[in-house]
Amino acid sequence: MENFDNNFCPICGGYREPITLGSVTLPRNSFPDMTTEVAIYYCKMCFNAYTVEYANVRGFLSPIAVYPKDKKIANFSDEIKSLSPKFVEVYSQCLSADNASLDSLVGSGFRMALETLIKDFAAYLKPDIAEEIKKEASVSRLIDNEFREDDKEFGDIHRFAKRCWWLGNDETHYYKKYTIDERAELKNCLDIVVSEIERYLKKEYLIQKIQKK
Repeated sequence: MENFDNNFCPICGGYREPITLGSVTLPRNSFPDMTTEVAIYYCKMCFNAYTVEYANVRGFLSPIAVYPKDKKIANFSDEIKSLSPKFVEVYSQCLSADNASLDSLVGSGFRMALETLIKDFAAYLKPDIAEEIKKEASVSRLIDNEFREDDKEFGDIHRFAKRCWWLGNDETHYYKKYTIDERAELKNCLDIVVSEIERYLKKEYLIQKIQKK
C-alpha cells in the first residue's frame, strides 16, 4: 500500500490523527519472523471506526489492508464539499465502482458527477434562476450557455467539461467513438473542471475577505 497514511479516514475522507481503540497481534505459522497486527482507529471527524491490517516483520510495520475497503471517499476541498455535497457522493461512488472493477458503471457515473457539479456551480453563480438551471435537460447546452469557451474566467471549464461529457456519453454506448483510455481521460478532464471551480471559489473568498484598510 504505497503512500499509506492512517490519518486518512477511508469512510469520510477526512484527514486528522485518529484515536487508537486497540490492536491485536496474530501469528503467521508459515512465516516465523512475521506477525499480523490489526489496529482499530476511531475517526474524530465522522465518528466511525476503521481497521488497518499491518504485516510486522521483525518490528517493522507495513500496511497491507484497510477496512472498510468497499467504500472510497474522494478527498475534496471544503469549497467543493460545500458547493456540491452530492457531487462528492457520486464521485466517491465512482471510485468505489472502479475499485471493485465495475468498469461499465464508472464512465456513466463520472458523467453524472460532472452534471451534478456543473449544475450546482451554475446555480451558485446565478441563484435567481437556480431551479431552472438544475432542471435543464441538456448538460451540453448548459455548459455552452453558462460557461462560454471565449470567457476569460470560465473558458477552461467549458473546454474540459465538454470533453468530459463527450467521453462520458461514449462510455454508455455499445460502439465507442474514442479509442483512448476513456475512463482515465474522463477522470482527468473532470479533475481539471473541479480544480478550475475550486480556484474560482478560493479567489472569490479571498477578494471578499481581504480588503484594503
